[in-house]
Parts: sequence; C-alpha cells; structure tokens
Amino acid sequence: MLIRRIKSIKDFGVYQDFKWRGDTPDFENKNIIYGWNYSGKTTLSRFFDLLPDIEEEQAKRVGYKVTVCDDKGCRTDFETGISALSIHVFNSDYIEQNLHFEKTDNPKIKGILFDIGEATNEKRQKLNDVKRQIDAINAWLLSNHNHIDAFELFDKIFTSEARIIKNDIFLSAIEFNRTHFKKIIEELDLTKLDAYIISDSNELNEIKSNALAKNPMATIEYAPISFDIQSLINEVNELLIYSPVEVKDEPLLSSSSELYQWGLTGLKYYSQNPHVSICAFCGNPIKPHRIDELNRFYSNEAARLRTRINNLIHRLNALSEEISYQKNITISTNDIIESLRIKFDVKKAALVKSISEIGNVLNSIISNLNSKIDSYLFEKMPALDFPKNIWEEYQSCVKDLLSIIRIHNSTVADFKSVKDKAISDLKKHCVARVLKEREYTAARRRKERQEREIQERNRELTQLKSLFESLQAELKSLSKGKDNLNRFIQLFLGREDLEIHTTEDNFFILKRGNAIATRLSEGEKTAIALSYFLVNLESLKADGELKKSIIFIDDPISSLDANHIAQVSSLINSFFFIPNGNSVIDNFAQLFICTHNFEFFSFIKDAHNIKRNNNSSQCRIFMLQRKSERCVEITKLPNTFDKYNSEYLFLFSEIYKYYKAGCPIEMSYMMPNVIRRFLEIYTRIKLPGNHDEIDNRVRRLMKDGVNELKILHHFSHFTSLERVTKHSEIILQLPDITADLFKLLQKDQDHLNSLIEGI
Repeated sequence: MLIRRIKSIKDFGVYQDFKWRGDTPDFENKNIIYGWNYSGKTTLSRFFDLLPDIEEEQAKRVGYKVTVCDDKGCRTDFETGISALSIHVFNSDYIEQNLHFEKTDNPKIKGILFDIGEATNEKRQKLNDVKRQIDAINAWLLSNHNHIDAFELFDKIFTSEARIIKNDIFLSAIEFNRTHFKKIIEELDLTKLDAYIISDSNELNEIKSNALAKNPMATIEYAPISFDIQSLINEVNELLIYSPVEVKDEPLLSSSSELYQWGLTGLKYYSQNPHVSICAFCGNPIKPHRIDELNRFYSNEAARLRTRINNLIHRLNALSEEISYQKNITISTNDIIESLRIKFDVKKAALVKSISEIGNVLNSIISNLNSKIDSYLFEKMPALDFPKNIWEEYQSCVKDLLSIIRIHNSTVADFKSVKDKAISDLKKHCVARVLKEREYTAARRRKERQEREIQERNRELTQLKSLFESLQAELKSLSKGKDNLNRFIQLFLGREDLEIHTTEDNFFILKRGNAIATRLSEGEKTAIALSYFLVNLESLKADGELKKSIIFIDDPISSLDANHIAQVSSLINSFFFIPNGNSVIDNFAQLFICTHNFEFFSFIKDAHNIKRNNNSSQCRIFMLQRKSERCVEITKLPNTFDKYNSEYLFLFSEIYKYYKAGCPIEMSYMMPNVIRRFLEIYTRIKLPGNHDEIDNRVRRLMKDGVNELKILHHFSHFTSLERVTKHSEIILQLPDITADLFKLLQKDQDHLNSLIEGI
C-alpha cells in the first residue's frame, strides 16, 4: 500500500491548512522532494512519522486526513491512523532520539540484532511456522470484529432514542440523554424485557399522567348510601302477603288513609282527655260507646298492618329521596388527579345510572305498598322479586368509585413517591421497548461472544509472540549489528578512530580509542545516526520486512562535505535496491528523499536506480515551497530545474521574475532565502579563494559600503523565535534589497547578461 497524496493537514506546525493542489501529481514508489531551509521539510517528515500512531480522536481534533491508494489505484479516505503501514523516518528528531553517545550518565543506544545464519533448519522452520500463526491470528483479529462494530452503533441509537423519550414522552420536563439511557439498561433484567413493557394503554396513560403531574391536589371524601336491601325486601314481602282478620268495618275511615290517620289522631286525643265530651269538628256530644268502637277498630290486626305499612312507606320515601340526592355526585373530574380522570368519569356515569335504576325499583315498591293499604289490606299480594343484578351493579359501581378515590387520596398523600415511581416505570418501559425492537439482547450476546473469542486469540497471540522472540533471540546476533554499524560509520567518515562496542546488556556504546567518544562534530553525529538508521533497515531487510516499509529520509547530509555527500548519494542508490539479473528491483514499498542541498539533490535525481522508471517502479520529483507563515505547497518540480539543471540559474530565474513583477508581497515570503542562496553561490564564483562569511564577501564586492544585503544573512536561517517574529521587517525591505542585488550584478554586466540569456 502506497501513500499517493496528502489530502489535507490542519494545525500541524507550518501546515496550518494544507490542501493537495489539483495540478500536483500523486506520489510514486520513489519520490524526491527539494525545498529550501524553512520550507517545511522536517515538519513533513514528522507528519509521516506520526501517521501509524494517530488515533481516531486525535485525528478528529488535530485534523489529519490522508488519502491512501492501494496497488490497484483505489483511493480511500482515512481520518484515523494508518496503523497497517510500516513507516521509518530519518530526520533531526531521529538523530536526537537515538544518538545518546555524548550523555555522560548513560552513553548507550539500543543494540541491533541480526540473523547469525548458523541455526538448524528445524528451528528456522519452527520460527517461520510461529510467524505464520501470528500472521493468521492478526488477520483473524482484523476481520472478526463485525459484531463489536455493530454493537457500537447502539450508542448512536441510544442518543436519538433518548432525545425522543425526553421530548415526546416526558415533554422536556426531565433531562434524559444517552448516559441516562444506558444507566436504565443496567437496572433491567435483559432476559425479561416484557416485564417492563406496559402493554395496556390505559395503564400506560395513567403512569404517564402521574409522571408528568406538577402539583398535588386535595383529598376527597365520599360516603355512599348504606342499607340492607335484602332485609328491606323481606319486610316488604312480609307485609304484602299478610292478611289480617276482619272486624266491624268503618267504611268511611277505611276508604281513605288520610281519614284513617285523622280518626286515629282524634281517638288518641279524646282517650287521653276524657273530660272533653264535645267533638271539636261537628260539635256533637261524644258518646262513650263510640270511643269503644273506634278503639276496637284501630287496635285490630288490620290496623297494626296498616301502621307498619305506613311506617315502611315513610322509610322508603326517605331512602328514595336520599338515593335521588346521590345521583348528583358533587365530585368534579378536575378534583381527581389527571391519571384517574377518564376512569373516574366512566365509573361516575355508571354509578349514576345504577342509582336511577334502584330509585325506580324503590318507587315500584312504594306503589305496591300503597296498593296494599288502599285495595288489598285484607288480601294477599304477590311477593316482589327484586332484580339482584341491579343491586350487584350498584355495589360494584360504588366499590369502583371508592377505589378510585382511595388511589387519588393515596397519590395526593404521597405525591413525590408516586411521581418518582411513575417516572421510573415509564423510563424502564421506554428503554425496554427500544431494546426489544432493536434486538439489543441478542446483539449484546454476539458482541460479548466475539469479545471472548478476541480475548482468547490475543492470549494465543501473546504466547506466540513470546515464543517468536525466544526463537528469534536464539537465531540473532548482536555482534553482527555492531560490525555492520562500524562498517557504515567508517565508510561515511573515512577513518577508524570511532568504533562501536557492545555491552553485556545488549546495548551499543561509541568509543574513540579506549574512552567513551565525546565532543562529536555535527558531521560525525549525522554520519553515525544515518549509519544506525541504515543498520536498523538492514535488520528489516534480513527479515524480509523492508520491502513492505515506507522510508522517509530528510536531509541525511547535514554538515557533510562534498565527498561525503557523494558517498551518501551512492549508498542510497545501492542500499534500497536488489540486483535481479540485468535489472534491479525496489526493496521498499515507497521511498521519500527530502533535501535542501542542491548538490545532493542533483546526485540523487540522477542516480541510476532511483531515476529508473518501469512498469512497477516510477520516480517523481517535487518541490516544497513556503508561500507564507501558515502556507506550504507541494508542487511538481518547476521546469526551470530540468531546463537549467542548475540551482544557480533557477534561483536567478525566481529573483528575476520577482524583480520584473514589481516585487509583489505575495511572492516575497521565500525571497530572503532565495536571494541569500543566490549570493552564496555568486560570491563564491567571484571570490573562490575567499573563505569569509557571505556578508563579508558581499561587502568586498560592493566596495561602496554596507548596504541592505547584509540583512539577508541575519534573517535567512530562522534559529530563534525573535527572528521569526521579525520576518515581516525584512519583507518590507525586500524591494530595496532586490534593487541592491541588481546593482551588484550590474558591476559585472557580462555576467548579468549571460544570466538573463540563460533563463
């Protein structure tokens, strides 16, 4: 797999908002990147170094985006780390991180092991078998996480469902998010989700009403009519079927219950007042025998029956009046808690209907009793059959209504606990319903089963890796790594005074003679660090891993002279390629070489193996340019490089183009480096024997005093924050500096004319 292009980088050093230009070709197998100092080369190498380690959250936060292309050319956008890639980077960070020889407290670096080539075939075969098993498990781990991935989608489902529960069910009266949703899951028995789901719509509405209730209400008092209907019916039937013995009748009194009562009242009065002998009504004398007759009339069985019936009718009228009053139940629907209102209205209507039916029955009984008195006092009347279903319905309605009132009163008395329980039950109902619909329990079982399988495979993998390292240790030698490192160091430096030694704990130390080497020159540091890097790659090459790796080398010739630059170029041209008959093949997946040194650049781009193109291996050359403090561009190498094959002429072409355009600000950012580099070459051409600094050579050539060109030396290499912050000062002076440069060149008009003619 090759990195074809860097789609975008955000907030990474000077790559604040980098985007791949549409006219920039893709990276190939071999890539050379040329750029002046401070153009972003080292930052680019750091970006490549970070690629395999970028985690998803970090990528989202920092904004890394890399487009990766496989061998078939299919592009895929990655917003996370490209952990499958093996990337090895040589840059200034690598030198600092790996070169510890000058540390007096611990002047050691990690040793490098190599195959000793003397082990038995059986042990090698075992090592290869273990390696195949490791690869197989890694492949299995890579492809067997579908159930885990699918289960992770529940987080998104929980977020959206929690929002629905909050807004649609609880009307935003409570806070409910994904965290609350998952907490409810922990409270549920996932094997019995149906137990939490409320299927009865009325019950669900009641619970929802209690959950959303805002304020408690008053308690309610209600006392229904209480009477023994069966005893009443028995008494009625007893009177209806009773037939008294007849005595001398008083037709006038018997014909009317009112006259009957009037006569009874008068008899009682005159019996208690014997001194009164005149009838208050007719004024005639009251005869004693008449009093005796009336006493016999009113004291017989018929009289007593009539009295009992009248008393019963009086009681029934009172009961009927009370029942009629009960129909007007004064409890309002609004007096009941919201969750019970619908049920209350239904039961209240049923009770009113039942009361009306009982009232009708009582009126019928009273009518029968009146008939007994008026027409059938001495005759038997049929017994009444009171409809039991009416009475049972009435009792049921009363019971239901009282139950509703008790629930209401209980809820009001314990408002908070009822509301809290309703909220809890409603939450569990909603969550359980979602889990059941989404088949959460089954998905969780599949996820947990796959996690157990992965855990078991990882346990096997750990054991196999331990076995692999043990077998590898038996087949590896530290001394070969030491010999290879010494060979490279001596090749680069051309002398043998510096030498690597091994320690008992498998580390390397660097000695100069018998003493620990100190005070290394910058060139020595570069040579040793590059040697260490290449020996590490040789170890990968021996294991067949180098051909799967991406190599990024940033300026490997720092502080080296021309001879060593040629050596490094030649070594790179041979190190990364394997002879194959009359041709060579690449021993890497992808190679990047980045430099600011034109001499090294020229060597590399003309190196036979690197510039060689065929169907499977291509070389592409790019230029890295700093357009502003926050803007870097990767472009195809300008045609002027190929045209002139001269850094000197290319630099002049850039300066001349800038000068003729009127020194526009948008072209100014890299001009200090360009002009300084041009002057460095120009002054050495003019004064080849002068070894002064560039500003002294310029002063000598100008002859007419110090001028603006001296500022270039101060600002061309930004080694401190102060210089970076003052970069805008030199930008403002660039038009004058450029004019001074052409004044200098005009002192040698033939040379200037030749430069112009050359471009």
